[in-house]
Amino acid sequence: MPTQGEISQHICNVLLIGDWVIDDNWVIGAHQSPISTNTGRELFRSLHHPANSLQRFCGAARVAALLHAATRTPIDLSVQGLGLWHPDDTGYFREMFQPASLLGHTPYTLHRSRPRPPISDPRISLINFAPVAKAIGYKHARLRPQKLATDDIEQYFGTTHIFRCYQQDRGKVKQLNRIDWELTPKKEDGIYAWMQKSDIKKSKVAHAFENMASKIQPPQAVIIKDLGKGLVSYALLQSLIEISDLKLRDVPWYISTKIWDAPWLELLRQEGIRVRLILYPQVAFRQNSLVPSWATPEGLPTEEAVASLYTIAKSFYSEVNNNVLAALVGPRLRAMLMELTPHVGRPPDAGYKRPEDLSVFVNPQENPNKIDFNNAVGNASAFFAALVFGFLHRHITFSNAGLDARIESGVLFKSALDASQNWIAQECRWLDSPQPSAMPSELVMTMKPTSTKNSKSANSYVLDTTAPKMEGRKLDPVEIPDPFGDDDWDQWQQAMTGLGIITAKVEKPAVQIRRACIEFPEYICLVPAKRKALARLRDEIVEFRPSRVSRPISGLLVSRPGAGKSHFVKRLEMSLNLKTLSYNITTLSHRDDLLACFDQIVTTQSELTPEDKLLVFFDEINAHFAGHSVYDVFLAPLEDGYYIRRSFKFHIRPCIWLFAGTVDGEGIKKDAKGSDFISRLTMGQIDLTLNSSEYPEIQKTERVYLGLSLARAAYSDLTSVRKRVLRVLSELKPGLSTRDIRRFVERNLAVSRGQGDWKKVKRIYLDNEECFGFGLEERTSLQDSLLRDEEGEGVIRIEYN
Repeated sequence: MPTQGEISQHICNVLLIGDWVIDDNWVIGAHQSPISTNTGRELFRSLHHPANSLQRFCGAARVAALLHAATRTPIDLSVQGLGLWHPDDTGYFREMFQPASLLGHTPYTLHRSRPRPPISDPRISLINFAPVAKAIGYKHARLRPQKLATDDIEQYFGTTHIFRCYQQDRGKVKQLNRIDWELTPKKEDGIYAWMQKSDIKKSKVAHAFENMASKIQPPQAVIIKDLGKGLVSYALLQSLIEISDLKLRDVPWYISTKIWDAPWLELLRQEGIRVRLILYPQVAFRQNSLVPSWATPEGLPTEEAVASLYTIAKSFYSEVNNNVLAALVGPRLRAMLMELTPHVGRPPDAGYKRPEDLSVFVNPQENPNKIDFNNAVGNASAFFAALVFGFLHRHITFSNAGLDARIESGVLFKSALDASQNWIAQECRWLDSPQPSAMPSELVMTMKPTSTKNSKSANSYVLDTTAPKMEGRKLDPVEIPDPFGDDDWDQWQQAMTGLGIITAKVEKPAVQIRRACIEFPEYICLVPAKRKALARLRDEIVEFRPSRVSRPISGLLVSRPGAGKSHFVKRLEMSLNLKTLSYNITTLSHRDDLLACFDQIVTTQSELTPEDKLLVFFDEINAHFAGHSVYDVFLAPLEDGYYIRRSFKFHIRPCIWLFAGTVDGEGIKKDAKGSDFISRLTMGQIDLTLNSSEYPEIQKTERVYLGLSLARAAYSDLTSVRKRVLRVLSELKPGLSTRDIRRFVERNLAVSRGQGDWKKVKRIYLDNEECFGFGLEERTSLQDSLLRDEEGEGVIRIEYN
């Protein structure tokens, strides 16, 4: 049997297709100069040393560089990079694979040395799509005519270059802005595509493509890093797959894309491509309208997130391609990895819900090591490169060598997260202190044998990173959680249906309140339409940067009276770390009172930093002053950021304006200035009202959770209830307000020694006519059924955390 040493020289040739991008990262500080003129709003100066390295690879180029830097034991990676850049830049791209060559390329000099003769490195070859783009009709940027028709502005290609500017201020680093120098192609099927289906039949294009493809050696794996900038397209992949000599149908594919379910993925399904890994950054997952939130406040995957990743992975699963992984990575390396594998030792007709095993590994940690993961250090690219490096060994190296070893997905998931975290720490050096020797960090990776308590095989291998950790940073090790499998999925499905009682993988039947608090901690919401509305509001607030914008964001929250709007605002404030000022129009008696609210807003803003987010909440916005609406008072603050008191203008910095009322936008438009008010709301209307016929079953489940949550607020020692308590809560009238449900629970529930039951079980339906949407006959029938139900005596645990 081969040993590790016998496979150490195995060469793995991969084809990396994607968007090759260059990052320029400038670190600046505030500058005070008595002789500088035309400074604009602010004056800065560079903090870089003349010998610094400002440029970094991004996108597919970054993945190529990280894989290229990987150690040659036990795998020798050879990377063929297919991308689009300016024809004169190929030498510079090749030179950038040697980080030392980037030192001194700063604006302190106008001189840019021509690239030195390329170092002979058989492990990297660059293939430029530019000749094909030129044949398609995208003219060379250098040959741009003096006069240009408007329709032809986008008919050029070049190297995509991104400039990011960071400011050091009081020991902290923040990104000020980003400037993209990119030339975009036309769209096809809703996404950018440099090569489109209609181009394939053009002889000139076919000839150029054939010449380009002749430079590609048959790979043992295909890697796609798609940023949605147009290189990866249906036509390009179809043309490559049809080249029989490349044998792309017979090799594993590893994909990272910012486009959720991109059209070219359907091509891969039709062609039977062996997609082994598909990874989505969070920007892609947000495009999935079926998933309001992919993670709970605790960082665990939601049912919709698991179901969506399963659908994607399942679409590539087959008898031939029977090991498929789908992954998601979000901010601060909160990641999820799903694996589909065949059932082991289980007959296909054994009654299982799926013909394959499902495991999900999650990293919910918030990484308290204080690394700023919001900076442009490419955590998704590093995570993707580390995963690919490990899976290349699993699917190619060990398999081809016949080595009896395994690389467990959970172990690889952990080590890939560790590797990404180490690399991010190193890359943060040029932000913390742009020293003369700071160069792009390499992620040195190797596979080493290990035998740990987490490993199921004596011959298990783990990804190891030998790159030095950054001094002064404590990196928290990532624990390998128990896989999230069939039982966990069953728990989610049980929690989202019926009475919400979970029986799978628990000692005693239980209702877990946290399952209903998906968008915000301690805020019950299960109805899909409401969840999507709240998720949209949350995402808008998360992305809002008051120091970078000139206008506020604003929205209208529409709900019925007593629906818990104030409770929601408190949860919003706590979960998003907002400073909140709350007002109610009905408590104000005249216009000066409203202007006094604006005075308080300005005063509060003066006490906050420019980065702090202030939420201004006005309830009962549809109320009137002396028979007149108040919408006109908000027009100037929302549009221009000021208000006028006694002919003096006062400025209000950009903040978050949230209005709440019982009348929707159409009703508000009927009032004076109502249309102008609605037109200024950047987030529009967030409608939390529901027709009683919408989602009737999930509404019943939601009322169970809401009732139990309100019961716990009234009785802090409540830990369990009789099952009939849940049944009665589910039968409450659709549309019953939170206030009315709280009154019902407080009036009728009795708690003794931590266990809850109805005070008058025999008349619970009959004595509360206003809380049930049934007539006397139906309520009598429900009452009789409740008393006959022996299961109603059962005890259900209530878990709140």
